[in-house]
Amino acid sequence: MLRPQRIAALAVVVIVLVAAYLRGRGYAQSPPLNADEYDWAWTGLSLLQQHVPTGWTGLGAAYGHWVSFEWQGNEYPLVTPYLDHPPLFSILVGGVAWIAGERELTDVSLSVIRLVPIGLSLVVLVLAYRLAQATVGIWPALIAILLLAFSPAAITLARVTESEALLTVWLFTALLALNRLQKRPTDRYAIVLLVISCVAAPLTKVPGIAVGFAAAVAMYSWRRPRLALMAGIAAFAGIVLFAAYGALLDFGLFLNIWSAQADRHTGFSAGYELLRGGLADWCWGLGIVGLSVLAARGGSAARLVVWPVLAYVVVITLTANADLAGRYDWYRIPIYPLVYIGAGFLIAELVRGVRTLAAKQEDV
Repeated sequence: MLRPQRIAALAVVVIVLVAAYLRGRGYAQSPPLNADEYDWAWTGLSLLQQHVPTGWTGLGAAYGHWVSFEWQGNEYPLVTPYLDHPPLFSILVGGVAWIAGERELTDVSLSVIRLVPIGLSLVVLVLAYRLAQATVGIWPALIAILLLAFSPAAITLARVTESEALLTVWLFTALLALNRLQKRPTDRYAIVLLVISCVAAPLTKVPGIAVGFAAAVAMYSWRRPRLALMAGIAAFAGIVLFAAYGALLDFGLFLNIWSAQADRHTGFSAGYELLRGGLADWCWGLGIVGLSVLAARGGSAARLVVWPVLAYVVVITLTANADLAGRYDWYRIPIYPLVYIGAGFLIAELVRGVRTLAAKQEDV
């Protein structure tokens, strides 16, 4: 007779295979093109081949110069060097495009570059299961990734080539490392994974500092001040490395661009808009309720599932434009699996409650 762990492992394999099929069916046509997708590929290809990134920007005034590039009926203001975002995700997407034989801007195709977020989303499914299994149990974990695999909203987001896809991997890697360190504070492997994730997250996208922020608070709550400091320093190091990258290309321009990025921040409702914008997906609303229950219960589940969501929302509140945070669904990608873990937990609890009530009625 198979043990529950083996049944669960087989179920995870099946769910991931089904998720791969659902994400891969018509992925190049749906959703419609988001121009950012080309941007990541263009900056990556140019950085890898010419060692200077070229991409399209919405901050032309801050750059002071751009070249109009028309392609497929759209006009893109190209700038060199491109400094709107850190380079890590661009290198990944550009590298995949280059391996596929794409060399010029006009060679880039969605059929190639969308394989990157799809692949990353499948990795996240496995990581999310591992985290949920460790914090809320096997069956809530299976329900969570089952919802993630079949949810139309999650499938659509998994196809979009946005840096949040890689940021999610760093977040979950850090959370799994934290889970190991909670039990074994001197685990060198977990420490290395935590540091790498905290450094790499802001090198993927600046709001990735939330990974180090969440890790530092979790470690401090477990009375591990040295590890908390290490996580915070690692996140800061990621920002410093991005600034060094900007300095190598053009530090004056880098400062101009990030001054313009800061000016985009309006008010402090971006976090609220981020959460509200997901309510069109019923699983999202269910997950928010589940996270609230987990937060009330406390323990490792609250620190490793609920707190990272709050940390990310705080960072988005402090750094993002409220209109963009509500309108662009991909801003929610990093916390989508965590919210779905909340939904899986809540569904499992409701089923357990119904069974308990039915058993009591039978006894009567």
